[in-house]
Amino acid sequence: MLDGYHQTGTGFEHKKRIIAVNAALEIIKATLSAPTDAKNVDFDLGVAAKHIAPLADAIQAAIDKE
Repeated sequence: MLDGYHQTGTGFEHKKRIIAVNAALEIIKATLSAPTDAKNVDFDLGVAAKHIAPLADAIQAAIDKE
């Protein structure tokens, strides 16, 4: 999904970052789709946006450990 958008890095490092960001987006998507009462979508999306990069960093760090 993001393959054409992430322009920094090359080769394997670039691909690992794309995988990490896609995984973070999938986690956030699943979180936002969870049913709750009186969900404030704007608030939830704002909170999610702040967490995409740190979550992707954590996923990438886990990938790098292997």
